[in-house]
Amino acid sequence: MTWARVRPALEAALCAAAVTASLGAGPAPQASARPGIDWGTLRNPVLSYPDRSVKDFAAVYRAEDQAFYLFFSDFSGEPTSCRVVEVTTRDFKTFSEPLMTLDGACSPAVARLGGDYVLTFNTWGDAPGRPNQLFYRSSADLRGWGPVRPLAPDITQGVRAIDAALAAANGRIYLVWKERQRPRLAVGASLEGPFTLLAHNDSYPSFQAGLFGRTVGFENFQFLLLRGRWHMLATRMNGHRPFLFRMGGGGGRDEDWLNWADGLELRLAPEAFNSGERANAAALLDLSDQDGSFYLLYAGSPRGTGDEYAGRGWNQLGMSRASDPLHGPWLPAGSRVPERHAVRPDRAFDPARLAAPWAAQAGADNTPSYHAEVTDAKEAGR
Repeated sequence: MTWARVRPALEAALCAAAVTASLGAGPAPQASARPGIDWGTLRNPVLSYPDRSVKDFAAVYRAEDQAFYLFFSDFSGEPTSCRVVEVTTRDFKTFSEPLMTLDGACSPAVARLGGDYVLTFNTWGDAPGRPNQLFYRSSADLRGWGPVRPLAPDITQGVRAIDAALAAANGRIYLVWKERQRPRLAVGASLEGPFTLLAHNDSYPSFQAGLFGRTVGFENFQFLLLRGRWHMLATRMNGHRPFLFRMGGGGGRDEDWLNWADGLELRLAPEAFNSGERANAAALLDLSDQDGSFYLLYAGSPRGTGDEYAGRGWNQLGMSRASDPLHGPWLPAGSRVPERHAVRPDRAFDPARLAAPWAAQAGADNTPSYHAEVTDAKEAGR
């Protein structure tokens, strides 16, 4: 198995990162339409490493390969450094060696744009004069990756930018990310740009109020098209809990993409592995067309480990699932769905319920719950 070694370097003009491509060895598996998750035999954490902290998960199920492709931030070493790692699994019980790594990178997200998968991420470390910046690379099959390219440098260059997510709509690309500690949103003609910032009016140049009502302090975004209506999953910074927002409009106008409201916390069970951080940097995996379920992947850390790994804690991968992402219940790995919640796969999610009022549970306190230690990203030897 060949491991990639990629160290994105930020120059004054935001030079492209140096790339060494890597592919996992062996032929692709045979196609199958059904994912192989044996839920009753899974237990949280489904993925844990004794010498590293893993979070910021993103996952794609590729039926042609009968496999899940899992991406995450890998914090390890002394002093702590970070890299983005890609592995595969068929069942969330056993995982491959890394297919790809991006050293000095963090916070991966994957979107399907046209016929390609697009991986977004940001550099990590905030070196003096070189704030974290956004990048992307593309793949047709999640194994062979193109070069690393800067993402929206025309509007992000020189300003700290992390946690990017993409969506394709209206023949264009919508981009959300966190600028310093505030959410931002832009639209571009293509991945190459140019990108234009979106804002409600001059009162909200960073459109925090437009994006999340009067609630601030969210990060780790994911655009979701759930039964024809746009939603956004985001992590509340104070407490690190997942919230699901719905778009106020239909998505046909740019201003619709600024209107995310009715934030609903996705309440997850406390377990031993997440007795400290309950559910940080969550991502939603929609398998409702395959097995009738939605899966939430999230980072949990045990109580007492919060100072480890540059203040991230010893994070591990937890999974919960629900047949209805809006109303739950979200049951952890190994739990059986109560009979009253069991539904046929074709009725797993009723779009009519989208119109039901939600309880706005998001808090107004935007104080981060930790401050990351600033260190230079370090080449990790193997």
